[in-house]
Amino acid sequence: MHAILVLALMASPLLALQQQDRATEFMVQRLKDRLKLSDDQAAKVKEILAKDSEERTKMDDARSEKIAGLLDADQKKLYEEYRANQRGGRGNFQFGGGGGGNQFQFGGGGGNRMGQLIGQQFVIENKPGAASNLAAEFVARAPKDGYTLFLPGSVNANNAAMLPNLTFDIARDFAPVALVNEVAVILVVHPSVGVNSVQELIALAKAKPGELTYASTGIGSAPHMSGELFMQNTGTKLVHVPYQGSPQAATDLLAGRVQVMFSPATAVISLVQDGKLKVLASTGSKRAGILPDLPTMIESGMPDFDTAIWFGLTAPAGTPREVIEKLSRAVRDAVKSNEVVAAWRPQGVDPLDGGPDELARLIGTELKRWGDVAAAAGLKK
Repeated sequence: MHAILVLALMASPLLALQQQDRATEFMVQRLKDRLKLSDDQAAKVKEILAKDSEERTKMDDARSEKIAGLLDADQKKLYEEYRANQRGGRGNFQFGGGGGGNQFQFGGGGGNRMGQLIGQQFVIENKPGAASNLAAEFVARAPKDGYTLFLPGSVNANNAAMLPNLTFDIARDFAPVALVNEVAVILVVHPSVGVNSVQELIALAKAKPGELTYASTGIGSAPHMSGELFMQNTGTKLVHVPYQGSPQAATDLLAGRVQVMFSPATAVISLVQDGKLKVLASTGSKRAGILPDLPTMIESGMPDFDTAIWFGLTAPAGTPREVIEKLSRAVRDAVKSNEVVAAWRPQGVDPLDGGPDELARLIGTELKRWGDVAAAAGLKK
């Protein structure tokens, strides 16, 4: 059994074709590694997989027979074991994380605990490529049996809101299973800004339109969209400075080259504790477990400001409801366990509780929210 959790981002028709090529390469490399294929065998497997331009990664019986014909006796035995795993012979779930180590969000204890609850093994497999589109496409086309799973999150809603030509639909092509967790995001400023609260920051930004800069971890990221929502809700103007990741953004914030940042808590919390940065609020609907004394943006006078980075578990659309319900119960029990909470909490990750309906509502709400924000900010492509 295989389960893959991934992020879903944009794809043009050309990119979709490129993603199919990458999917073929991924499958070939996977078989080469597991079956110890020669280069010549791998080339022939690639030729077999590439003949169907629509579903190059689908391992149907006809393809399997052709591939088996290339193998020696020992390889055939390994291949049959591999095929049995795919059909559910063993509890071997694979979670493919695309972009930014997303697979960690379910791997820090949650996957192990869930495996115990349903009597199956969870294997976390990183499947990067095409900004996680490769993994998303793979899961969207996977068998609807509950063994191939997808872990979407905030970034998928952000990108779906911004990019009209996705090759999959985050709401239509995946069946919600359960909420998993959220990563605390906090609003921090350089001490030289001279503010001590969210309201003081708003007043300063209004007094100096276009003079304050805010860092993010890239266009469409949760920190970026948090900043856009902040400006739209307060009528202020800050200058967006995107970075490749939190370390680079935090470095420039620490140096005072940018003044403001909505940041994952773990990226800056040590700097806050050392007094090198000032924290004003957290952005979730509830206070973050890692900073329980820090007020939320909502508590700080900004209604409906909830931009924590969330993750949920989904399966391919059409997966039987009884399978969805079984997985949902296991997820909800797993994320509430003491071992999972203890593993997540120091890293700024808090468990979420909710089944298929709650996750579906969250995805719908997020698509609407970020669609409106993206449109107002001129971010729609």
